[in-house]
Amino acid sequence: MTRSHLFLAASVMLTRSVEQCAIRDWGAALRARVGYRKARLAVARKIATAMLSIWKTAATLCPTQSVSTPLRERRIWSPMQTVEMRL
Repeated sequence: MTRSHLFLAASVMLTRSVEQCAIRDWGAALRARVGYRKARLAVARKIATAMLSIWKTAATLCPTQSVSTPLRERRIWSPMQTVEMRL
């Protein structure tokens, strides 16, 4: 994906999306604190990181799962486990 696609996805996630998603909720809270432009950049980077993790591990994404799992617990993935994103 190019940078413009990531920015477009982040914009849609922050403005038009009504579906429950951990990244969207995190981005909305960030938007209230630092503004739309910085929040859009942060969400775009978060999407890119999640996509790279999924690509490397061949895992599936569950966007509504809890995001409280510590990072070190998530490093031991089997290829078919669900990816939990830490925000």
